[in-house]
Amino acid sequence: MSPRLRLSAANLSALPANVARPAYDRSALSTGIVHLGIGSFHRAHQAVYTDSVLAGGDLRWGIVGASLRSPDTRDALKAQDYLYTLNLRAEAEALRVIGSLQDILVAPENPAALVETLCRPSVTVASLTVTRRHGCLPLSISVGSTTPNKPDQAASALSGAPPDSGAGSGEWRATADESGHYSFAVAL
Repeated sequence: MSPRLRLSAANLSALPANVARPAYDRSALSTGIVHLGIGSFHRAHQAVYTDSVLAGGDLRWGIVGASLRSPDTRDALKAQDYLYTLNLRAEAEALRVIGSLQDILVAPENPAALVETLCRPSVTVASLTVTRRHGCLPLSISVGSTTPNKPDQAASALSGAPPDSGAGSGEWRATADESGHYSFAVAL
């Protein structure tokens, strides 16, 4: 029996032929999305949809995840170059390596890095998922005004304090599924 290789960018070509891989150059990705709370629901849904968009050639939508509590997810995925495998169970099992995740920041370790990432000109979507287990509704988040790429506005949104320049102008999208997962995104 051959030794098992850890999933990584360097080992993608060694995977069995039936495992789907990212069909795009991950090094050419721009960060377009910052997702707050990088849990399994996000990785099994939004990151997968984003991976499909990237495979279609639109490389503006790389994801930087932000863990708001602990480094566990970052530490597990960093050794795999933030790649992970989705196991789709339908009529036949299908394995797919997801490559849309570029990095994971741990907010308690370095909140400034998260604010700086949110303020990058390429970042146009900030998203989060609230589950019944970890969150509560109603949820209220303040977003900056017509120029959201300013550190003070992002810091206000992260702290829950109202922004000093008025109400947010971003376009909000919210969806919910039958299991109580709520996904929110705002275009910055």
